Amino acid sequence: IRSVIDMDNFLQAFVDELGKMFDADRCDFLMYSSEHHLRSTHEWRRDSSIPSSLGTEIPIGNPAADLSRLTSSPLGIQDTGAETTPAILRTICQPLQTRSLLIAPIAFQKQLMGALNLHFCRTLHAWREEEINFIRSIAVQIAIAYRYVLLFNEKEREVKKTSMLLDVSNELNSRKTPREITA
Repeated sequence: IRSVIDMDNFLQAFVDELGKMFDADRCDFLMYSSEHHLRSTHEWRRDSSIPSSLGTEIPIGNPAADLSRLTSSPLGIQDTGAETTPAILRTICQPLQTRSLLIAPIAFQKQLMGALNLHFCRTLHAWREEEINFIRSIAVQIAIAYRYVLLFNEKEREVKKTSMLLDVSNELNSRKTPREITA
């Protein structure tokens, strides 16, 4: 039993299972970076004929200006080639052969952490309300888990620093002469 969540394994297992459950062609997770990009870091593909999205970077502009849009509800697009689909999405979806797409932002207290995407490449998919609601609830749970892992790792680093400082302090207190302390 692990005492620490390995976020990479967690996210990979998550996209694997979600992609299979939805019978999608691709499921990927895009991590938000401080350079205002979403970068595909984890993916599941039905088979090798589906183009990989790993490493794909999507600029999102100024997150402060777009915060309400970026952290809002999932967006289901039935036909990524339609005229009504934003041009940036058509540009991104074309090389990935994505025909239908569901984008779910992963955000905690309006802080964008990433995005979860489900892709249908072989056929169009009409996103049902219950699918969107399910992904919305999953996105909330991922955001909470992700935030707790980050907090846990931060606190673990603080404990290590404090422990090292305590060891140094104990060494200083156990020495009697200045020469022993400097040594």
